[in-house]
Amino acid sequence: MPKHALEKAIALLGLTGLARALGDISAPGVAKWLKNGVPRERCTAIEAATSGAVRCEDLRPEVDWLRDDAGVVTGYHVRVEPPGVTEQKVA
Repeated sequence: MPKHALEKAIALLGLTGLARALGDISAPGVAKWLKNGVPRERCTAIEAATSGAVRCEDLRPEVDWLRDDAGVVTGYHVRVEPPGVTEQKVA
């Protein structure tokens, strides 16, 4: 997780403000994400709380976020293998 994306959300709303916007997590819980990463299930709420200033793709770029024509997240895909890994051929 790019730490700077979460830091940007905290700068916009404050640690307590971001926690309040998410509703069911404490400020110390949000602060733990700076070390452990934002759970992908929380990314859409952070995007909404920051009015799109911090996007899901910023918080979790390793996830393929699915958006509708209006740009609203409708789901996501988690990659099984890291980018750049190629399939090995068996002789």
